[in-house]
Amino acid sequence: MKIINQTIEIITKSGIGIYNITPQFVLILDSSAIKNGQFLVFSKHTTTALAINENEERLLADIKVYLAKLAPPDDKYLHNDLHLRIVPLLTNRSTLTLT
Repeated sequence: MKIINQTIEIITKSGIGIYNITPQFVLILDSSAIKNGQFLVFSKHTTTALAINENEERLLADIKVYLAKLAPPDDKYLHNDLHLRIVPLLTNRSTLTLT
């Protein structure tokens, strides 16, 4: 079985962000010559959640609004960035396996 290990670095902005990382996956798969298998996506950062969803502008805007309502960034928290940590906490999604 062939195993490939690649790291993708995403430059993010402050606050809630949604990033389509499909193009990076496509480049890795196209350069690998692998036709069948699994693709493991893992985030090393605690304020990151991974999810598969439609890349539709209105949906992404609604998601950002909803998440901001769950933990408003201007509220006072004992920890300085709870508003960024709430999504991974609620979704428990730091790993995706695609087959």
